[in-house]
Amino acid sequence: MLPQFQFLPEQEAALRLVVGFALCSLLGLERQYQGQPAGFRTHILVGLGSCLLMMLSAAVGAFYGADPGRIAAQIVTGIGFLGAGAILREGPGVKGLTTAANIWATAAVGMAIGAGWYFGGALATLLMLIVLRVLKPLDVRVVPGACRLLVDLQPGVDFDEVFREALRDMPVKLVSCEWRGSGPDSQSVSIELSAKRRVVSEIGPALLRHPAVRRVRVLD
Repeated sequence: MLPQFQFLPEQEAALRLVVGFALCSLLGLERQYQGQPAGFRTHILVGLGSCLLMMLSAAVGAFYGADPGRIAAQIVTGIGFLGAGAILREGPGVKGLTTAANIWATAAVGMAIGAGWYFGGALATLLMLIVLRVLKPLDVRVVPGACRLLVDLQPGVDFDEVFREALRDMPVKLVSCEWRGSGPDSQSVSIELSAKRRVVSEIGPALLRHPAVRRVRVLD
């Protein structure tokens, strides 16, 4: 015989699922608008799944007299693996970190609604939308980013001169420069640059346009 768990009343369970659907769909729409692969439907499914598991966790925990947070803890861990799939290497930078963090936070919203904390879930959704929409221009234009590159040059070339010529019109700061070795046909230098995030992806192509640069590789 199956255990007789004491689930929430149907109206309350339906309300929590609908509220979770509505809040997480807003977060998914924002990511969809930004052209992210993990967009509208992904965020809804993450939120609904988290909400349902949170309600189930409470029912199972109450029936067995166990910690109701055990299933919830597995949600947090599992969503981390899902979010990692949204992170991609793109040029000298990484793309998808914001979406991965948003998936993780969307799961938290679903868990909050599943636990019946409507105020916390709704306020977190509002603040997340502010972070994604209102603060994005500030992040792109003001907050500096960093990238590490390995640049292959023609032998005998002074990298400082290449740096000044290739990136003279870009707001880029050379943080460090380390020679990796040289051969009869080329020499390599490892560099770390600091620049506004909007121009990080343009650094590699700008260096490659210089005639003395043979190859540019991203360092982890």
